[in-house]
Amino acid sequence: MDTHSIAIVVMVGVFLYLGYQGVPVAFALIAGALLTTTLFTKITVASIVGQMFNGINRLEFLAIPFFLLTGDMMTSANITERLIRFAQALVGHLRSGLAHVVSLSSMLFAGISGSMTADVAAISTVVMPYMEQEGYNPAFSAALVAAASTIAAMVPPSIMAIVYGAVGNVSIAGLFLGGATPGIMVGVGLMVYSYIFGPPGIRKQRATLGEIAGATRAALLPLMIPIIIVRPPKPA
Repeated sequence: MDTHSIAIVVMVGVFLYLGYQGVPVAFALIAGALLTTTLFTKITVASIVGQMFNGINRLEFLAIPFFLLTGDMMTSANITERLIRFAQALVGHLRSGLAHVVSLSSMLFAGISGSMTADVAAISTVVMPYMEQEGYNPAFSAALVAAASTIAAMVPPSIMAIVYGAVGNVSIAGLFLGGATPGIMVGVGLMVYSYIFGPPGIRKQRATLGEIAGATRAALLPLMIPIIIVRPPKPA
């Protein structure tokens, strides 16, 4: 076995060992790469750390932790429940109403956090218990939440679009503009599929204008967050 093969085995072995020990995937990858580079190349650890810093020393990447913080603050402040109540008031009376609520809530939440993981965690925590009570198949519910969470990778402010734009020197504003329509189409497509093929659920009464107005008033501030995030800065 040559040196390159041994290096690959060592790197993969360290990654798998640390992963099974419960170390986060990112740190396990970094540890495997650092150890292998140190043992089998002449590159110093200081040089590796410097290159890693230069790779992430981009102004655009500052948006990622702030978007994740926004999603966490939404969950802690029950903003997710406000968005879900707003979606329930709009589409909850339709056939397979909770499935429509999941799709619409994912579109709204994706426009705030930009993270698929945050979308899944927030929506599933609130809606999944009610879907189980109404007789939804757990496999259908899980697949719907997972599919709806992909909207966060398309609509602004998508974290993946920010990373791709920063690494590939592509216009992030152009990526946001190009991803909005496909994201909305995915959400509408999931609603159409749920209406035709999804479980019927429990049909609820159509919300009154007063209930819709109350839900809109409660969700007004969260609904303004995507506009605040995507709004272009004023020229100097």
